Amino acid sequence: MPGSRTPIAAHNLALALQDGGDVRGAERLYQEAAEGGLAGAAYNLALSLATRDEYGEATRWARQAAEAGHDSAPDLLGMCLEQADAVSEAEHWYRVGVEAGDRKAATSLGALADRRGDLDDAERWWRRAAEGGHLMAANDLGRLLAERGEEAEARAWWRRAWEGGETKAAYNLGVMCESHGDIEGAQRWWQRAADDGDEDAIRSLGDSCSAPGD
Repeated sequence: MPGSRTPIAAHNLALALQDGGDVRGAERLYQEAAEGGLAGAAYNLALSLATRDEYGEATRWARQAAEAGHDSAPDLLGMCLEQADAVSEAEHWYRVGVEAGDRKAATSLGALADRRGDLDDAERWWRRAAEGGHLMAANDLGRLLAERGEEAEARAWWRRAWEGGETKAAYNLGVMCESHGDIEGAQRWWQRAADDGDEDAIRSLGDSCSAPGD
């Protein structure tokens, strides 16, 4: 009976249901636990809802988790707010996340700056997150540096991201090889990314193998 369950018990049951594929059942229990004051449950509910693009309801629960001090919730809340074009408030919450030590929030600030065309600010945030070990930030930093012509450092960040498991970095290394006429090198990197399911790498690998002269 819901009335006899503690929020922690409801949350643990929700985790088990989600692992078993019962997403809707898990969300009902996450909500029960969140209404009982469990910030982690509010965050997991928001994350599940956001995965289905239900950003309005996700915002409600992400806000509850963020205001309760959940470290990862500010970044999720910021992402949901961006979907509603509430960019200024999103930036505020990303900064809250950074202050809490969330490298993902720093990555999000970098992406926000990039979309604004403020590449210096984007580099600052991505470098901060990448130096802290965030792989997506390392990949994004590599892209920015490559576009600026700083290929040696871009390559170093992409290798670091790839070694940590960021598939897109292998694709980008392939593109860099191709730009210098190193088709065999490009194909090696694209194959690595393709093996992990990267669609851009699969397409590029196929195109390079079917090109005239191959």
